[in-house]
Amino acid sequence: MNRQGLFHTGSGIAALLALLLLSGACGSQRQPAEILWDRHGVPHVYGRSAAEMYYGFGWAQMESHAGLILRLYAQARGEASKYWGETYLESDQKMRLFGLPRLAREATERQEALYRSYTEAFVRGMNDYAAAHPEAIGDTARLVLPLHAADVNAHVLRVLFLEFLAGEELYHIRREAGSNAIAIAPSRSASGKALLLANPHLPWSDFFLWYEAHLASGDFDAYGITLVGMPTL
Repeated sequence: MNRQGLFHTGSGIAALLALLLLSGACGSQRQPAEILWDRHGVPHVYGRSAAEMYYGFGWAQMESHAGLILRLYAQARGEASKYWGETYLESDQKMRLFGLPRLAREATERQEALYRSYTEAFVRGMNDYAAAHPEAIGDTARLVLPLHAADVNAHVLRVLFLEFLAGEELYHIRREAGSNAIAIAPSRSASGKALLLANPHLPWSDFFLWYEAHLASGDFDAYGITLVGMPTL
């Protein structure tokens, strides 16, 4: 197994399409993380340490949405127009007006060492996927690489504060809808299984895209969603 994390496809349980043995990151040594993709395209990420697990989660997200993540991170840097033209000029101006790149660097520096190591492991997973599979990344998007921990924090700050919290004021719009969900009991569904639709009012694209995953390491075992490009459920 090399440091880029090569594919090893296995068969067996019908719900599992592929078995990925990746190289995780923990200190100076890299150890394998395991990603099982189910038939719905959901990654189940297993690591012997939290750092391995977050490394695998970064790899999985890049495998699913490399182009989108690289564009979103470039936007959070305030540099998207450098790669994709004047369409993103207004977005870049907004990021720089609010000092987002600087705030992201400062936030990264202030992170506790343990949690910063998880963010850095997540980023290494993304960078290693890009290195192992350049054919999956467009020529322009490749210019955004390599990614850094500050890119993750800039993306989180942008989406949560500038888009969600301050979006109405910044864009002079009024949103009538609020966060909500629709739950359907097994007795009401054709499959006889419970169904949950979260945030049906949001678009299914751009930074609104939800990413479903299962993360497990040691005593930590969680299944849920995150917004694409973010490392925590």
